[in-house]
Amino acid sequence: GDDGLKAAEELRPDLILLDVMMPRVSGLEMLRRLQGNPLTAKIPVIIITAVQLPAAQEPLKHEPNVRAVLSKMVGIEALRAEVSRIMP
Repeated sequence: GDDGLKAAEELRPDLILLDVMMPRVSGLEMLRRLQGNPLTAKIPVIIITAVQLPAAQEPLKHEPNVRAVLSKMVGIEALRAEVSRIMP
């Protein structure tokens, strides 16, 4: 998480894929840090989660820079489709 935050600040990627379950810094904490940093606040994020319940995923979809929430094990074609939708 900390390395990812530093990389996002330095590289300012076009898109971030973020897993909710990460060591040391949770994906949700990282999302909050990204949102709170002017250098990274506008970077679109795709969240990947093991949670399968749509009701549990719904709050994540309303975060300011979250563009999609995908369930593990998302297939490569579904991921490509979301990236293409976000980054035309």
